Amino acid sequence: MSKNKTELSVLVAPVEIIANDGPSTFYELQFCVIDDKEKGKIRNVGSDKWSDLRDLHFRLWISWSGGIFSNTSYEMAYSRPYKVDLERAELMVKTLRKINNIVKRSAEPGTAKTFGEFVTLVCAGLKIKNFVERLSPCRGWHADNDYRIADISGLAACVDGYVQMVKQENIPAEVAK
Repeated sequence: MSKNKTELSVLVAPVEIIANDGPSTFYELQFCVIDDKEKGKIRNVGSDKWSDLRDLHFRLWISWSGGIFSNTSYEMAYSRPYKVDLERAELMVKTLRKINNIVKRSAEPGTAKTFGEFVTLVCAGLKIKNFVERLSPCRGWHADNDYRIADISGLAACVDGYVQMVKQENIPAEVAK
C-alpha cells in the first residue's frame, strides 16, 4: 500500500455465531478500511469514498439437519444500518445492483461454489486487493485486536476454513463421538 492512502478491504474474523435460531445460524463478514496514514490501522467503513459499503455484509446461512451441517445459502445484505434516509437508500440500491452485476458477469453462472469463493468473486469485482484476518477474539475496538493483512488470492481458503471451524465447534456432542 502506498503512503498516506486508505485502502478498502474485507474483514475475516474468527468464527462467531451471529444468531442461533434452532437448527440454523449465520456467519457474517464485513468491509473495513486499512488506513496507512495511521500506520495500517483497521477502521470501520465510515463517511468516506466507500460509504456505500457501510453496514453491507456477506452472510452465509448454515443449517443443522439430519445429523449434518449444510451451507443453505449466501447473500450480500445491509445489516443493522443505524440510519437510512432517501439518499442513503438510493445509494444502497445502487450498490446492491453493482454487486449483482459483478456476480452475473462472472465467468459462468455458479462459478462460486463455496462461500469463500463468493466473497472472493465480489471482492475482486470491487477491485479489493487485500483482506484482513482478525487473529484474536474480538476485544472491543479494532485497535484492541491483532490482525494480519494478506493478498486476496488466499481469501477463499481463509473464509472456507472458518466455515469448517463453525461446523466443527457446533456439532452436538452425541454426533462428535
